[in-house]
Amino acid sequence: MRKPIKLEFLSSKPEILEETFDEKTGDSTLKVRMKWQQGNVINKNHRRYNKELLKRETDKISEAILRGEIYGASYHPKGGDAEVDDVSHLWTKVWMEEDGSCIGEATVLPTDRGKNAMVLIKHGRIGVSSRGYGTVTKKTDVIEGKKVSFDEVNEDFQLVSPGDFVLTPSVPDARVMSIIESQLNKAEDSEENGDNRMSKFENIDAIKTEYPDMFKDYEEGLKAEMEKNIEKTIEDKIAETKEAWKKEITDELEKKIDEITQANEGMVEGVREAIGRLSEIPGVIPEDAKPKKEGEEEEEDQTDRINDLEAELQKMKDEKDEEQKAKEAVDKEEKLQGELKDKLDKALEKEENKPFKTLIEKELIEDDKVVGVADVDKVEETVEATKTKISEMLAEAKKNEIISGDLSEKGKIENPDGKKVTEKDLKALWEEAKRAGTNLSFDEYKEKVIKNR
Repeated sequence: MRKPIKLEFLSSKPEILEETFDEKTGDSTLKVRMKWQQGNVINKNHRRYNKELLKRETDKISEAILRGEIYGASYHPKGGDAEVDDVSHLWTKVWMEEDGSCIGEATVLPTDRGKNAMVLIKHGRIGVSSRGYGTVTKKTDVIEGKKVSFDEVNEDFQLVSPGDFVLTPSVPDARVMSIIESQLNKAEDSEENGDNRMSKFENIDAIKTEYPDMFKDYEEGLKAEMEKNIEKTIEDKIAETKEAWKKEITDELEKKIDEITQANEGMVEGVREAIGRLSEIPGVIPEDAKPKKEGEEEEEDQTDRINDLEAELQKMKDEKDEEQKAKEAVDKEEKLQGELKDKLDKALEKEENKPFKTLIEKELIEDDKVVGVADVDKVEETVEATKTKISEMLAEAKKNEIISGDLSEKGKIENPDGKKVTEKDLKALWEEAKRAGTNLSFDEYKEKVIKNR
């Protein structure tokens, strides 16, 4: 006796890859791709297939698929195994994605059931339901913080077909799938026991007859869902139509506005051209002396308004240009000051400039701005010139100090203690005076010191 049948329904609509037409037979075939199973998730039947288990069965059935041995049926066949009359498609390729999704490709054949399936694939709703045999073990696990009970598919599972075509509304949930599995298992058991009678339920309509209340609840829910989908479709269509009307009206208005604008511009240009030509004719009576004809005052008012608007626009343009120029000047000055300060700081950090740093900053910086340097490339040159100027000023001050007598006290013949100053002492003082900036020779210095006694 075989293990219980396991059917897993997915409502993903097959993707049409290619349609081929045989001119000799007049038949068509349809190449489609569809998802038929998912590993490591709890499905609608509250069952979970281990990803490795599905990978094993996918690889195993791929070998039979290459030999052209794996068919699919239009609806699940009685007893779980497809007969010739059940066949609607031939599986040509199956594989598993990294996330555990099981994907396959099949050729829908021009059999009676295959032709019906083609019509539904192209114009209706149709799903796929995989078919296999195996047992399950009841388990409980915590998933996303919730305690969930489910059936874990055991290692004895055997995949028979990646899937049969089923109508999506006819196989809605786990209750119906459970009934279908139960009846298919009963049909198989009766055949194995020598009972050739058909299963009580040969199709979904028979199941509906046996379980009317369950299907009534389902069909009412399905109807409500379909009405909801239809309502949303209508709302989307209305919104789409409104958007199209809005665009059409907007385009038409923009076209009319352009036409009016162009006509108005043409009229204004015509008036200006006429006025210009009249003004060029010698002896033309001034406008304010001409008798006013009907409509002329209105034309003059319009011309005056145009001129006033043009003057106002020009004024606004000039003010904007001035603001832009002022802003550009400020930005340029701020940028220049930043570059000047950086260059000046680097120049003053040099060893030869450090003794003069404070004095140079007093000379070149005012109100936190670098003054006297218009170009960044001139900073070092200006620093050097300023340093020379400061050195000369210091030397001149020292010289004046000596000459005025502040330092000459040290050069008198008698020092403050009343002792005589020797020639050696005078030379030492002269050397100090030289370092301070004096250009006098020793004899001249000695004579000046003696003279200032």
